[in-house]
Amino acid sequence: MLCAIQLEYNNLKQKRRMKWGQIMFNKNLNLLILYLLSTSYEDLYSKEISKKIENLTNGQIKIKEPYIYLLLNNLVENKYLSFFWVVKQRPRKYFKITPAGIEALNREKENLKLYINLFMQMV
Repeated sequence: MLCAIQLEYNNLKQKRRMKWGQIMFNKNLNLLILYLLSTSYEDLYSKEISKKIENLTNGQIKIKEPYIYLLLNNLVENKYLSFFWVVKQRPRKYFKITPAGIEALNREKENLKLYINLFMQMV
């Protein structure tokens, strides 16, 4: 019985680690998206954002379309991005960073600097 409880506890710990890792990964992807849109001279649609992230990370991060839509829609819901539709050959949803998105990006960049400095002191 004790062995089964220990296994269940280990599974729970592993799920929590995976959840935390996924949260950190999503947060970093959100930062990448905000960064790309803040440094771009033009508004971008989802496929362009995915390609730019892939290029920026030398192919290490490839985001599939359903996942990029989820990330972008969450950023829109949080008022960090706005969007508009352009219809040429087919309709495309273009995204741009909002003032709230720029504030969030700057705040997270400062937090990241603090974490990096703290980590470097520990190493």
